[in-house]
Amino acid sequence: MKPYCLCYIILLFSLLVGAQYADDECEECVDCEECKESEECVECEECEECESEEFQPGRQDHEVHDRFSEEPNIVHDHANMEDTGSMKQKVLDMHNEFRRKLKKGGVSDLAWDKSLEELGQKMADKCEWGYLYESEVKSGGYGNIGQNIAYSRTVEQDFEKWTDQREEPRHYNQLVSPDAKVVGCGVAKCNNEGYYLVCFYRPGNNLVGNTSY
Repeated sequence: MKPYCLCYIILLFSLLVGAQYADDECEECVDCEECKESEECVECEECEECESEEFQPGRQDHEVHDRFSEEPNIVHDHANMEDTGSMKQKVLDMHNEFRRKLKKGGVSDLAWDKSLEELGQKMADKCEWGYLYESEVKSGGYGNIGQNIAYSRTVEQDFEKWTDQREEPRHYNQLVSPDAKVVGCGVAKCNNEGYYLVCFYRPGNNLVGNTSY
């Protein structure tokens, strides 16, 4: 056998073995977390699918709006405060438990407000990322209210975002405002992927540029 033929056969064999090895590695990359952590999994098609489908709760406002706009005004697997039973109490408890942890006094527990819940649910059901404008608040006769919004895989993750003073100062300030006395929220599952939580507070401070302590 001629030398160049032997070299060709060896090269072909090496390529086949390498491809088979890569396939074997990819078969093991069945978990998206493994795709992130394993260097061998980076090139797997399964990991590419993971990357394309990965939910990114930290995206900027305009990116969230783009996600909602894929299917505007459509709510999948509708879940509001009444449907979920204990959801209303859970959201209220998360608010009050966090407010109680503050070192400074003067921050009392919030009570639930049905009218603010209805407003929050109305906005959540639209699956459109955004805040009420001050003009809308005045024309709607809602009084002095504030608004927090978040979109994550769970309602708990939604709320957790607001507790980050550095990343979410606008939401944090409203959450800990000593002026707020009542809260009402709505929640909807949008695009079959994450929960959109919309909460309103009265008196509020983050729609008209007020500041909290």
